[in-house]
Amino acid sequence: MIRAIKGLTLSTAALAFAAGTPALADVPADCSDLKPDAVSHETDTQQAITPEKLLRLRDVGLPAAAAVSRHGAITVSPNGKLVAFQIRRVDRTASAYCLGMFVTALNGAHRLIAMDRGGELIRMTIERTGITRFPTGVPQLITPHWSPDSRWIAYLKRINGVTQIWRARADGQGAEQLSSSLDDIEDLGWSPDGTTIIFASRPDYRKIQQQIDEEGEAGFHYDARFVPKASPRPFPYAPIDRAYLAIDVVSRAARPATHEEINLLQLQNDRAKPVGANLFAHGPGGARAWTAIRPSSGYMPQFDLHVVLASGEQFNCRFDTCEGIVGLWWPVGGSSLLFLRREGWGNSQLGLYRWKPGPARRPVRLFVTDDMLASCELVGEQLLCLHEASNQPSRLVFAGLDGHLEPVVDLNPEFRALTFGPTRRLKWRNAFGVQTFGDLVLPPDYDGKRRLPLIIVQYDSRGFLRGGTGDEYPIQPLAARGFAVLSFERPRFTGFARPAKDGDELFRHNLEGWSDLRSVLSSLETITDQLVTQGIADPARVGIAGLSDGTRNIQYALVNSDRFAAASVSSSFEEPGTFLPLAGPAGANSYVASGYPRMEEMAPDFWNCYSLVRNAARLRTPVLMQLSDDEYLGALEPLAALQDKGIPSALYVFPGEHHVKWQPRHRLAVYYRNIAWFEHWLMPDHPSSLAAKWLPADIAPSTVLSRARGDVAAPVQCRAQASASASASRRR
Repeated sequence: MIRAIKGLTLSTAALAFAAGTPALADVPADCSDLKPDAVSHETDTQQAITPEKLLRLRDVGLPAAAAVSRHGAITVSPNGKLVAFQIRRVDRTASAYCLGMFVTALNGAHRLIAMDRGGELIRMTIERTGITRFPTGVPQLITPHWSPDSRWIAYLKRINGVTQIWRARADGQGAEQLSSSLDDIEDLGWSPDGTTIIFASRPDYRKIQQQIDEEGEAGFHYDARFVPKASPRPFPYAPIDRAYLAIDVVSRAARPATHEEINLLQLQNDRAKPVGANLFAHGPGGARAWTAIRPSSGYMPQFDLHVVLASGEQFNCRFDTCEGIVGLWWPVGGSSLLFLRREGWGNSQLGLYRWKPGPARRPVRLFVTDDMLASCELVGEQLLCLHEASNQPSRLVFAGLDGHLEPVVDLNPEFRALTFGPTRRLKWRNAFGVQTFGDLVLPPDYDGKRRLPLIIVQYDSRGFLRGGTGDEYPIQPLAARGFAVLSFERPRFTGFARPAKDGDELFRHNLEGWSDLRSVLSSLETITDQLVTQGIADPARVGIAGLSDGTRNIQYALVNSDRFAAASVSSSFEEPGTFLPLAGPAGANSYVASGYPRMEEMAPDFWNCYSLVRNAARLRTPVLMQLSDDEYLGALEPLAALQDKGIPSALYVFPGEHHVKWQPRHRLAVYYRNIAWFEHWLMPDHPSSLAAKWLPADIAPSTVLSRARGDVAAPVQCRAQASASASASRRR
């Protein structure tokens, strides 16, 4: 039984209201298959993977690109017997998200128990150039918080546009709402005795929104609060402090949190955690281990591993194998630490190490893997992790210290009946010596006797190969329709080769001599040439796709390379007439500080190497743009230039979306239109069956477009030899 308890309105603070998630549809969500059922999907019949099947993957936690370094998607009960997590899935009609909080025992049959179902998708907000709570389409990490007695979990749940505190019984016998806040609750934690939950919100957010409403009656003053491409309304600007309260879990009475309770929540309920610690682990007899930023390590900090033993002895691990740590644990009663770190070619692998603290004692590697292990918790002598591999969607596993994986919960048992194309990890160096990797996916029936059209999907290739960064380019469905698909991992910024005190300086290093974009393009061209040489890729039928940084890479490639016969982007391009104005005053200042020229500077040496508008007469590559309604304005300038020169191009605008799209029907449409676009341009002998529904009615036949370049060559400095900074970025 799941029941809601009417909570007490928290009158002890001015509680803020945050804009709710807009309704996706009036159709009730069908969430009958949210809970994975392994038995009903056992079959001997293999099926092709479709966009619908990919869209309806069950997820736990964050996307793979962020999951490894963020903990909290799964949490183990204090008694070590249970694990809890939220499952997220698109419903059968692709009109809504199905959400549920589940628990399973860590021994025995691992039977899943539903503790709570329902609620609205909570999406992350970010701080951006002084703007508070800028909206995104990325799901927020929902962490189950265990009560000290392991009988309850507390968690965030959104109903009617407001995020509240709920708690559920671990035996599945009921869930109840604890708070009745007028604003979104952002964080929570239990008191040590389990009688109180401390939580945080931003009570002034609603006041600022009301002030903006009142300002609008006389006209908004255009200032640093604006991001014109995202909204005609100013955003709340300047930091908004959190308010901390505590609620009694029995009476629902709320009061201001004490200083000790606030500190407890800020230290993630661990008094022993040192101030400034990132990862933290308890050791025997009061020993402690933690990672902390290395002093003077620059904008992208390096972390040192610190240990204080029960005897009071202190050690810092100075070996290179103690860098890049993403997980840290201390087995109960053990004298050695366990840690997980990024390593290998281009940091493409994860390695588990054991270290017994002491002078000159080198950590010992226990295993290394190309797979993704995320949100790991130590249970006995095993890690309990979310696991993904290139052809394996998310599942919960025990990872032994020898690397053996024991399944606990298969979140997507339906995928056992799907046919995947053969996949292999590729590793190469670009012309500047920078290590790069990616994963090549071939059609399931590929016999190796013919060249294939190739699509490069950017720019993260860790974990299950789904749809690239932002999940818009369905890798396996594309392979199932006859494409070779390269899931491309962006190489390391060339700017890292030099010290940088902040992000602005790092990106100035990247832009100097176009070193970073040249490095990325070199990686793209190098692997394309290799696949052509191997007889896999057809050099005349290479497409490229990407979001965000992937769009920047495509923009530079279209101007400076002739390798790509079709392109699809999910973000707007950067053009001299609109890029800075549409970013708003604060955003424009930030971009200028990071190396972009000011509006009054014509900067031909800069824009001639990069602008599609400035180079439209030379371009021949058809471009599809599928953009959110808070970014599409930046596409109008290049779209007009491309269409003026007769270059096939199309723009689709998705309402209520952000940088990363989140609405299921939009994501499905994006999947299908990308397939149709690349089939139209890269498979001209086999007209796409999807074109009539998903492409413009007046789209040009793919045979009429010349692949040759225009008469005007790109400026020679745009493809100059590597600068010293680019050469220095060669990685170990």
